Amino acid sequence: MQKGGSRLNQFIQVVFTDGTLGQMVPAALGVCLRQDRIRSFKRDSGWAKVGIDSIRGVGSGDGYAGSERRRGSLVEQRRSIRLS
Repeated sequence: MQKGGSRLNQFIQVVFTDGTLGQMVPAALGVCLRQDRIRSFKRDSGWAKVGIDSIRGVGSGDGYAGSERRRGSLVEQRRSIRLS
């Protein structure tokens, strides 16, 4: 992929859990990751290994358990409304 290019038309190289190589559109990658169908996929920085490398947006679904630190977040707005 060229720097600054759009990923919308690009395919991502993947290795499925059975070891076969394939390509898919970015929107399908998240679905396949949640279904445990992907062993690894290629990023601009190299191959990401599922279960080893950090993968954004994929996990237990429990979300972040820490305190909200983003200024102006919906959580902060709701908290300030209750206190007023």
